[in-house]
This record gives sequence, structure tokens and C-alpha cells, in this order.
Amino acid sequence: MLEVITALKQAKWKEDRQRRARATRNIDFFDNNHYPYIEAGIESRFDNSSKYESGITPATFVKKYKRYDNLTEVIITEKSTLLKKPAKITITNSKGEELSETQQKAFQKILKDIDLDANLHETEKQTNLNRDTALLPQIVTVDGEQTIILDIITPDGAFVKQKDGNPTEAEEFYYSIGTDTDSPDTAKEVIIYNMWNDAGEKYELRIDDSTGVKADLVKLDNQIQYGYNPITMFRNYTPKQTFWNDKHNYTVDENLEIDLLKTAWNISRNMNIPMLVLRGYPEGQEVKSGWSFVTAIPADKDTGNQGDAGYINPNAPIETEAKLILSSKEQVASANKLSPSIFTSGEKFSSGYHAFISKQDLLEYTDTLRKHYTKSIKRLLKVICKTAEGIGIVFPEDIDFTIDYAEVSFIQSPEEKAKVRALKTQQGIWSAVQSLMDDNPDMNEKAAIKELERIQRLRKLEEVANPFEDESEEDDE
Repeated sequence: MLEVITALKQAKWKEDRQRRARATRNIDFFDNNHYPYIEAGIESRFDNSSKYESGITPATFVKKYKRYDNLTEVIITEKSTLLKKPAKITITNSKGEELSETQQKAFQKILKDIDLDANLHETEKQTNLNRDTALLPQIVTVDGEQTIILDIITPDGAFVKQKDGNPTEAEEFYYSIGTDTDSPDTAKEVIIYNMWNDAGEKYELRIDDSTGVKADLVKLDNQIQYGYNPITMFRNYTPKQTFWNDKHNYTVDENLEIDLLKTAWNISRNMNIPMLVLRGYPEGQEVKSGWSFVTAIPADKDTGNQGDAGYINPNAPIETEAKLILSSKEQVASANKLSPSIFTSGEKFSSGYHAFISKQDLLEYTDTLRKHYTKSIKRLLKVICKTAEGIGIVFPEDIDFTIDYAEVSFIQSPEEKAKVRALKTQQGIWSAVQSLMDDNPDMNEKAAIKELERIQRLRKLEEVANPFEDESEEDDE
């Protein structure tokens, strides 16, 4: 029975290692570290039992031309708009009443010191990338002074022991903090982990990465008595049967395919070099060494052609391949609720309506994220306030928070902005005055009306007079 249990544990550990490897792959693509995956993709597509005359394999030849595309970085960055602008956070008690001015100032100082806004935006990116991200406030000493920092824990370096009654919750949360390079058995990779449990206790241990066997469990002193696990999970979905959302990232999978397409395109581009053909070259005489992309054809005795020179262009389908790459990127953008125009220099909307609705899916997505993130942010803030006790700042037990998210805005090209305004004007919900105020944030409505009147007078002056118009009739009117 013991052997069966051990085998099941090892199988589960192997499965979790595969999950973490997929998360590592996602992060590598976001950080534009593509080359190992491109080379593996090239190797899988070639039979390397055959070799060219030079001795190199087809895969080795193709690898020399490998190219990557920053699709994942662009998509994740464009998609992460909810927390791009800082949210306004206010601390209150459970009745919604603001705390004392001293406590509010202390709270705002802590948020500034831990750079909460930047950390939340980075967390949003990581969550859009891997769907699960953990945040943990910790006390560290900087220049002899204790301060609070936020650790962002990504799923590539973490695993959990799930609760028996609720597998979507963690009974124990493990995250790697280093590698034991002094391990006497060099064949093993022993990783050092910290672990937090439900009681708010912190441990350090070593785990054999190949088998999952744990050793040297040591309880660490913790000056904060949380009474609960202080790690806060951020997700863009609701977990159902497991703690982690272990799925392939569609954007990353497509990014690899586009990388391979760009590699093929790069080969075509490099091979699409005009060949100089020398007709009538002396028969038996070799073309000079060092002359690249030159071939020689002997003189045609039958026609009496004494020779000439000309170029032959192989005309590889470079433009077709480039269009295929762009089309693939636009499809990925649409699947991520983004406008395909982020990959084009000019807009492709046929009407203001299409320009307008291109943003609606993303707006709806961010509305959904508010529901997921609000709960996580409030829990994180409570943990931060509890952690502050370790640096001598005490907040009431019944604290609560209000979160006012900044309005989500999009960068629009002048053409797109004009089309959207034209659509709104047709619907009767926009005016030239609003356009002036929108383009000039410091301009109020009164000033905008005055400016519009000035523009209309200038346009009147610039109108070309009608030579057939009877001025006397105009005067009679």
C-alpha cells in the first residue's frame, strides 16, 4: 500500500512539474526569451538523419535564420489596462467611515513605500499571462530601517497542498527561494522553499526536484501572528476543481508558430537575392573565387552569341509570407478582445461603428476583472495592514477599503478618433464643443463655445464667393 501511495505522489509531483514548466514557458515568451523554444520547434519538424553536402543538418541550417516576434509581450501589455492607471484606495472601518487623519496618512505612506500601484499593474500582467499570481507582503531591512515590500510569486516557482474539502484552496503554499548548490549528490537538483500554512506559520525546507521528496523542514520565527495564510491569490477567473488553472496559453502557442513563420520568411528574404548570369563565359574557366550569387554559362556556338550578363530574380513569395504573419497576429489580437489595428500602421476600420465596437470586448473584460480583483486587493490590503504591526504601525481590526478604479482609456489614431466621433455625432450624443474640450483638457465649455464661434467665422471668411449669386437680392433679404 505504501508503494502505491508513493507512486501516486511521484506521479502528481511530475504532473505539477509539467504545469510549472508551462508557466515558465509563458513567462519566457513574455520576456522575449524565445530562442530555446524556436530551436526545439525547428528540431521537431526535421528529419536530421540526412545532411547537406557541407555536413550540417537541415535543422542546423534553419536555426541560423531564427527570428522571434514580441506578440506575447504586446498582447499582454495591451490587455492589462484595468490597473494601468492607479486606483484610488481609501481605508475605512467596517461601517464605511474614514479613519483618523493620522491613520490615513500612515496607510498612504505604506502604499507609496511598497509601490503598490506598480506592483498591482505588474500583477495584472502576470495574471493575464498565467491566470494565477500570488502576492506576499514581507518585512525587510533597507539601510538599517525596517520596511514592507511586496513579493510577486508566479506559478512557475510555486506549488500547493490542496485542502481535502476544497481543492481550490491551499492548505500549504510552497514557493522557491533558491537552489541548494552545496548538495553532496550533484545528480540531484535540490531547491529551497518557503512554506506558509493555514495557521500563518512559516517554514523552510529542501525538496528534491526530480522526486518531490522533502527534507530538513524548519519552522521560522515570524514576528507577525497572522492566524491565517498571508499569501493572496490574484486570478482572472473563478477556480472550480483545482487550485491552479493549468491550461496552455493560446497567445504563447500562436507566438511560437509565428516565430517559425518569421524564421521561414527570413530564409526566403535572405535567399531572394538576384543571381548574376554571365553568358558566353570562357568554357572551362571557373568563376573567380569569392564571387557570390554568380553563375556562368558558356557561349552558344549555334547562335553565335558572344556573351552578355544579366540578373535573374528568384522572386520568393516574401510578401505572401509577410501577409500571413500579419493575419495570424491580427487573429490572436481579436481572440484576446483587442483591436487588430495594434499590429498595423494604419487603421483598417470600414466605419466609425467598427472602430467603436473594437474596444467593447476589452471594456467588458475589464468590468469582469473588477469583480475578481476587488476581493483580492481588499484581502491584500488587510494583510499589508497586519504586516505593518511589525514596523510599529497598528490599524483597527475592523478595517475595510474602498477602491475607485481609474477609467479605462485607449490610445486612438486620429483616423479612429474621428470615425468614433462621427458615429456619436450621428447618434446625437456628441458635438464639436465636446471634441474641442476632449482635445484640450484645460478648456472649459464656455471657452470651447467661444473657440468654435471663432473657427466658424474663419471658415466663413475662407468660403469662395459664388460668382452667380446676386448680391442685390441678398441685400434685399
